[in-house]
Amino acid sequence: MKKALIPFLILTLGLTLGVSVAFAQTRIMEVAESAETQDEELPPVKKWDKYDDFTVKGYSISFTGGYFTGATYLDNPLLGPRVFYGNDPGFQRGTNDILRYFPTEDDGYGDVLPESTFRDQDDHFVYDSAKKEIEAGSAYNLRIGIYIADNFHLDLAGGYVSSRARTTMMHLYDYDDPATYKREEVDADDGFKVYKGGLALMYDAEPARFWGITPRLGFGLGGIINRYTQLEDKTALYLEGNFALNYRLFKTVDLTTSVDYATFAFDVDELGYSNMVHYTTFSAGLTWFIDVLPADVRAAHEAEKR
Repeated sequence: MKKALIPFLILTLGLTLGVSVAFAQTRIMEVAESAETQDEELPPVKKWDKYDDFTVKGYSISFTGGYFTGATYLDNPLLGPRVFYGNDPGFQRGTNDILRYFPTEDDGYGDVLPESTFRDQDDHFVYDSAKKEIEAGSAYNLRIGIYIADNFHLDLAGGYVSSRARTTMMHLYDYDDPATYKREEVDADDGFKVYKGGLALMYDAEPARFWGITPRLGFGLGGIINRYTQLEDKTALYLEGNFALNYRLFKTVDLTTSVDYATFAFDVDELGYSNMVHYTTFSAGLTWFIDVLPADVRAAHEAEKR
């Protein structure tokens, strides 16, 4: 019985060993083929060693503060035989009715300045020739630039202005004697603000550099919000021209002075249409440059430019 089992065990062991060897060989071949397939499918590793390989060459952050010049958005001439103002048909206002900054009623009539309705015994207006202005104030600007080339960058620009809105009218002390006319303030909003945000394409004019100063020129567009204390906001789209001078203080820090000139359509309720208004700001501050290129790539590129 035992002698009969020996050939059986030898045969079983041989078959098991053969199957194991065959399976191992098959598995080794499968792993090798899989590795070859993976090597073929894996993309080659890109080596970022050239200036043109980088879409963004760097970033800049600018913060400036300064002076806002103000603007006039309503300037009515003296009423006369040939002077007539357009009216807002929704409220049926009179010819000389001027809106106040702090309405007292909700029916549309308590928002008219009482000075604009006064008349003398000859039915002449005592106050005339209304002018609405945004006074000079303080301005602050923030820019984040994305350099897409050596001298070109796309800026995300934001601005804030704190100012005062006021209404003045000509006081006609004697309607028949223009020498007695005097312009007086009749209403004001001390909490007037301006918020502005948009995009600008800027060019650093390095070929025009003088005394270490680099001019910057640009053009932008965006949205503007003129905010009163109580009246509804006056919003519009603006176009803007930018000019700046940059002087290198440190390796990555510039002293910046800039002039921004924005123009837009200001909706004027008294006229029923919009007037073109221009805002100008003068500011100064600092600009930080953030380089994203490897040092060797930047060095090689600067060497090529020489």
